[in-house]
Amino acid sequence: MSKIFYDEIINLKKVEKEIKKAVSTPEERDEIYQLIDEILHHRLLTVILEKLPKGKHEEFINKFAEKPHDEAHLEFLAEHIQEDVKEFIKSEVRMLSTEILAMIYDKTTPSER
Repeated sequence: MSKIFYDEIINLKKVEKEIKKAVSTPEERDEIYQLIDEILHHRLLTVILEKLPKGKHEEFINKFAEKPHDEAHLEFLAEHIQEDVKEFIKSEVRMLSTEILAMIYDKTTPSER
């Protein structure tokens, strides 16, 4: 997927490490990474829209659709959301990482970890 404004905030290194251990072929890993990327993207946009006042949804979506990589989106969100935007994004990524890791651990034996 192309660069998104929140890419510099997220950290999925542990998930990537565990996927590399659990999945043997590069093709399967790429498919899993793409799925995780899509899930993460939808989850973060959902959380952002839940926190953003409804009157700002259309403006944000239009700006995002035009330039998904533009880090100015963080400034826009910070102006309209009463929380630390970077922190709630990091928190959401940590929760998703925990869920993904639990699925990986559930499907692998201790010797595969």
